[in-house]
Amino acid sequence: MSGTVTANRIFKGENPFGVDPRHYDRLVTPDPNDPDWSETHYWSVWNPEAGVGLFLHVGTDTEDKALWWAQVFAYLPGGMVVADRSWGRSDDGAGPTTGNFKARCIEPLKRWRIEFDGAGELVSGAEMATRLVGAGPAVPMRFDVELTAT
Repeated sequence: MSGTVTANRIFKGENPFGVDPRHYDRLVTPDPNDPDWSETHYWSVWNPEAGVGLFLHVGTDTEDKALWWAQVFAYLPGGMVVADRSWGRSDDGAGPTTGNFKARCIEPLKRWRIEFDGAGELVSGAEMATRLVGAGPAVPMRFDVELTAT
């Protein structure tokens, strides 16, 4: 194997990658002619005192780039998870929306508001390792959290 090995770099500051401020945390209009174009968002929340958390993974469809998918997992005490998979279209550039799931940028590079009002499949973490989850018999789930970047 050839190549140069470089040391890890630590990026610091409010905008370490030099993103144009006009595009801070806004959805980008996709180029329908670019087969490699995609957009993905990820958030993770954990409350160790309560033993609960969220895993949120959202992205665009490969064929219809204006169509968003969301994987929403709420971690519960006792190793249980409420899992939902949904699809939808965002009504503006403030953040992805799928119907049950909605994410909105409150302050670019700093704060997001994440909302969910729907239902998900209640499964154990062990069961999640054996099959696709999120479309089976469902239980109601609702949350509204504000996330602050660290």
